[in-house]
Amino acid sequence: MKASDWKHVHGSSEKSPECENCGPWIKHWKKLCILDGVKADAQKCAVYDCNNPASEGAHIRNSNVNINYIAPMCDKCNSTSNDSFTLKDKTVIVLANVSKSCGAAKLSSDVRVTIEATTNDYDKAKRGQKKDGGGYFY
Repeated sequence: MKASDWKHVHGSSEKSPECENCGPWIKHWKKLCILDGVKADAQKCAVYDCNNPASEGAHIRNSNVNINYIAPMCDKCNSTSNDSFTLKDKTVIVLANVSKSCGAAKLSSDVRVTIEATTNDYDKAKRGQKKDGGGYFY
């Protein structure tokens, strides 16, 4: 999946402040990333050019896909407005839909997705150049 054109899913923290099975959304992300012996690194925020520690699981959606995902983010990047952002290459995101992820009897093959960034993704992020204490937003 491409790295650019991601946005936050607004209202998600009010609608479901925690995963009903895992607790905080960052724990939901971690639980689904450890499946099959694959462990993703949530030490840093997933937003391109942000090196702050990841402390939250952010509900995100790409403009090309009508599915909500969870990505590890710092508080600053997770609090950003409706601006689009680019994710780092090799970021692992997981389905936010509990009935298809941690609450499913059998997990679907698309429960985890790895971001594959291109030079164009990062060029677009840098052209936007709205750096908000964390990563680039445009």
